[in-house]
Amino acid sequence: MELLDESSVKIAINIIGTIMTVITTIVAIFSYKNNSYNKKIIQDFEQANKYFSKKNIQIIESEHRILKDMACNTISYFKGKRFEVIKDIIESEISLLEFSRLESLRKAGYIDEKYNLLNKYRETKKIKTIKYICYFLLILYLIIISIISVYFKLIGTPLGFIILITSISIIEIPILKYIENREILEWFKENGNSLKKYNSIIQLT
Repeated sequence: MELLDESSVKIAINIIGTIMTVITTIVAIFSYKNNSYNKKIIQDFEQANKYFSKKNIQIIESEHRILKDMACNTISYFKGKRFEVIKDIIESEISLLEFSRLESLRKAGYIDEKYNLLNKYRETKKIKTIKYICYFLLILYLIIISIISVYFKLIGTPLGFIILITSISIIEIPILKYIENREILEWFKENGNSLKKYNSIIQLT
């Protein structure tokens, strides 16, 4: 009986340890991502101020198209966009938060190049329902990965670490990103009418 109790305690400790390792790894990944994002923001600001301030944008506008496109590509938010489009975006007075959210939806495939919502996403489940489903999947993932780690004695081994990182990259991070995109999609649907004031860059129908 005592051996059974000791074994049960050991299994419980291993499961808790696995869950804490998963959580710690995710926090570390997102912390690194946040630091990288902050560095990118600083770099973007420096480049935007260099090429797209009220004074400098007039100078860039007179340059050859290749140089204008190269200037646009030095800023992460503007990569792949023509100079004329960027100029309209800046003159529209749209906020960085609004623009970055629109770009996130466009890159994720929820809206088109003119920022119109694709038909298949016009009728979707509420974000609360989506969150409940996703969080359930995350909890289920933690339970499964913990059981596998304990059963196959992978805790603290190089193979266990590789499996952990791989599973986080394939399962957990995409689910968290999906939740984030669905929250932005909900925001887009709720604020569609107010976004129409930026009609120089957003042709909402």
